[in-house]
Amino acid sequence: MQRTTFLDSSVLAKLADYQLTKVDVETEPEISAALSVSAVPTVILLDSAGIELYRRVGLLSPTEMVLVLNDFIE
Repeated sequence: MQRTTFLDSSVLAKLADYQLTKVDVETEPEISAALSVSAVPTVILLDSAGIELYRRVGLLSPTEMVLVLNDFIE
């Protein structure tokens, strides 16, 4: 997804005002555990208070990602 979905211009446009963070489950196991990440890739959307709004385990195409983001970004 790093080389496809998160480089897509429509996804980047939706995420322009938001923080995108990648966690390496091998080098940052504490963060992975805190977020209950058990498989890769896992996409998690959090609000500004850290409340989980959305979780998807597995690949998301750029089109799918835009549809998900449309549900959360006004």
